[in-house]
Amino acid sequence: LSPGHIWTEQHYGTNAIGTALAVQQACEVRGSEHWLNRNSGLCCSAYPLFSPEGYLAGILDLSSPADLPFRDAPVIIRRFIQQTEYLWTTKRLNAERYLLHLRRENNADISDSSEFLLVIEGDVIVGANRLAVNEFGLLPPYDSVTLDTLFTGGNRQSDFLESCSGQRYLQRRTRPH
Repeated sequence: LSPGHIWTEQHYGTNAIGTALAVQQACEVRGSEHWLNRNSGLCCSAYPLFSPEGYLAGILDLSSPADLPFRDAPVIIRRFIQQTEYLWTTKRLNAERYLLHLRRENNADISDSSEFLLVIEGDVIVGANRLAVNEFGLLPPYDSVTLDTLFTGGNRQSDFLESCSGQRYLQRRTRPH
């Protein structure tokens, strides 16, 4: 494996990178599941990376020998991608935008990368991390989605927001310094 190749399934048959590109989800291809015989000695885990605007930006692959598979590869890749997407989303701040950090009211996980992040300009969502995309069912482009689309009127200045489905979220807002 090396960078710069076209790893789509059309070019290289079944492989983790090509399959992750095609389905835009994490996948693992082990040993003889590879279409190319020369890759049958590999166990490959691939995970897509999405931009804050919701578009596929790339695939991260972690490969090991098929006879000594790295069992934690999917977890490690998922955590790395989650942290990368979180940090990338936080970089979308400017004078007109702020970050809306959300946690489910009953969520015990307090790590930053477990937050649902929305980038807000005016009242419009212009970016999000994958956790928020999945939580709120967002599809790119987000520019037609407003806070009113996702949350009930209520007091936006309180510590909590309530989604239209009734889920309560602890909120925090970050503005550029």
